[in-house]
Amino acid sequence: MAESFDERLDQLDRALRVVKTVESNPELQTRALDWLLGGVPAAAAHAPAPHPPTNETPAGGGLNEKSKRARSSGSSKATSFTQDKTLEIAPKGKTPWADFVAAKSPQNNDEKNTAAVYWLLEEAGRATAGISQMVTLFIAAKWVLPRDPKNSAQTAGSHGLLDTSNADDIKLTSQGIALVINGMPRPAKK
Repeated sequence: MAESFDERLDQLDRALRVVKTVESNPELQTRALDWLLGGVPAAAAHAPAPHPPTNETPAGGGLNEKSKRARSSGSSKATSFTQDKTLEIAPKGKTPWADFVAAKSPQNNDEKNTAAVYWLLEEAGRATAGISQMVTLFIAAKWVLPRDPKNSAQTAGSHGLLDTSNADDIKLTSQGIALVINGMPRPAKK
């Protein structure tokens, strides 16, 4: 067994704390619970078996107009955030964002979100970090902007890297700080 019982217990405790912090986001709660159950999807544990699809139209002609509108205006729409045009990405006397990105070389969105918040708070010395500033930094680094930047930051939060309880005042966790200081850049594979 690769991990000890105490390590697994520690991970479960951290995951349960994360689940409690994302009460307003059922999708993140489900993903965290899926992980807790060791890969068995939480929804599948209690969901009835799906019915096979049919080509028949239900009695009454199918979906009513209200249902069609609700479904068509669902979560497929991306959340829009503007750039912070006042953000200085090369502040005098501080590490410029471009140099920081080159030195840390974050690889995925969790790392990019965490690096952005770290740079804003620790390198640039800003009092707060918000989604608009993170969008600005993603664009300045020429990274692909996540479809929903707030959700992307919340995902890093669900992994214990950020505290995203306030989208206008995102904070670093000790795990996020450790990732940026000790885990970036990743060691080269042999």
